[in-house]
Amino acid sequence: MVAIYRLSKNAVVFILFLSHTEAMNAFFKGVGNIFSLCQYIWLAVEILLNTKLTIPGHISTFLFRFCFYSNHLNVILISMNRCYALFYPLAYNYVWTKK
Repeated sequence: MVAIYRLSKNAVVFILFLSHTEAMNAFFKGVGNIFSLCQYIWLAVEILLNTKLTIPGHISTFLFRFCFYSNHLNVILISMNRCYALFYPLAYNYVWTKK
């Protein structure tokens, strides 16, 4: 995270990785990432122990979809940024600025 912060000071292309730099937004993004990763950890534990965990399926699915889809918005934004830089390099700095 520190490296991305330093790079964002020198180049505009890294600013999207820090689009949630405010404390609360960064906290909620971190919580979303943790919930998304927990789904795979729960699945791995179930497979290794050959048993089903006592997490209700509908709650597990709700948490996974809520956190996973909210994280996708940031990934889509970064993808659009990279495609724009590739296909429209002359107008890139005009459209994608820190302002």
